[in-house]
Amino acid sequence: MVPTSAPPTPRRRILVAEDEAVVAMDLEDRLLRLGYDVLGPVSTGDEAVELALAHAPDLLLLDVHLGTGRDGVEVAASVLQRRTVPVVFLSAFVDEAIAAVDEATRAA
Repeated sequence: MVPTSAPPTPRRRILVAEDEAVVAMDLEDRLLRLGYDVLGPVSTGDEAVELALAHAPDLLLLDVHLGTGRDGVEVAASVLQRRTVPVVFLSAFVDEAIAAVDEATRAA
């Protein structure tokens, strides 16, 4: 009898939305080294929503502030209206991150 191996497990896809280029590149590099597929990184909320709806990531990794347009909380609310996906918010400010989580959970 010839041993068979199980089919490879598909890699988890993480969408990264971060408007600080250095931070975005660092996140992407770390996630790739950990074995994840990275969607993006993107720097605007509109790009994040479009990518999330088109590619159904396994996780959204969202900066609370994304420069102009939709912020991370608005991105999460838009995506969560259409599909269920875990969300992790990033912020340099702890109080801001807590407020974002509170706002997002109320919207969902």
